Amino acid sequence: MIKGLETNLDFTPDKETLLTMYESLGLDKDHDGKIAFVEFKQRDIPEMAKYIGKVKDEKPHTKSRHSRQAWIQNYSRNSDKIMASLQDRVQRLTNLPLELILASEYMQVVSYGPMGHYNCHLDSDLIRPNKPCCHYVGSELGHCRVCRYATILYFLDNVEDGGETAFPVADNITFDKEEWMRDANNVCNLAKNCQKANVVVKPEKGKAVLWYNHHVDNSTGWLGQLDRYTFHGGCDVKRGTKWIANSWISVGEDRKKDILNWIELAEYEEEKSDVKPSIDSGTDSTHEEL
Repeated sequence: MIKGLETNLDFTPDKETLLTMYESLGLDKDHDGKIAFVEFKQRDIPEMAKYIGKVKDEKPHTKSRHSRQAWIQNYSRNSDKIMASLQDRVQRLTNLPLELILASEYMQVVSYGPMGHYNCHLDSDLIRPNKPCCHYVGSELGHCRVCRYATILYFLDNVEDGGETAFPVADNITFDKEEWMRDANNVCNLAKNCQKANVVVKPEKGKAVLWYNHHVDNSTGWLGQLDRYTFHGGCDVKRGTKWIANSWISVGEDRKKDILNWIELAEYEEEKSDVKPSIDSGTDSTHEEL
């Protein structure tokens, strides 16, 4: 039952919360601390959904993701020297064209407080030719897919305890898709099972982790199939807070379309830089809002 709650309702309760729900909703008819299939079939679905929604509001750590996030806009390289320097370093690290780096998504900054976590997930979507990539100019949110060839995750501070970034199936030569979907050992729940992951990275200020979310297509030399070994997430912060940032390198599977997108974005940025924005004298930096 717990697996179904996590998958379908974004609800990852601890044992105490689960037992309280059983009692409150009258699910545990024989009071044995478990829900048999016969008992589960008798549930009131609207009442159960309402109850779970209330618990998630009161206890946000029971969600699969418990964090706060914001984005830093890709301002002109002339106006933001810090971002320009970081983009240059990403270019040297990946050996990819700077135009590609500049045309990618905005940088995301994430804060995790006590019990903050993000259960395992993929950063990119499966290739679906009928859906455009969200980073293309003119794409409509909600009708596009995320196309992130690579991820660079930066640790911005030291965490007192916990807060690791974990990859449950990295380098797993016996990976089985059907077995993974069942996830009998619940390794995808990193809030509970962080140390069961194959690769666990300790958060340390100044450290960065790079991984590729897709293979390269041998016939095109461009974006290939999604790499399912890149399932990853953030483990529970046990003490203190955790700050990270994410840079995603956005590429579709059509090389020509990506290059045209770079040109269009570059022209837009050039036009924008010719217009001098009014600056509030009380604001010292474009990053103040964070």
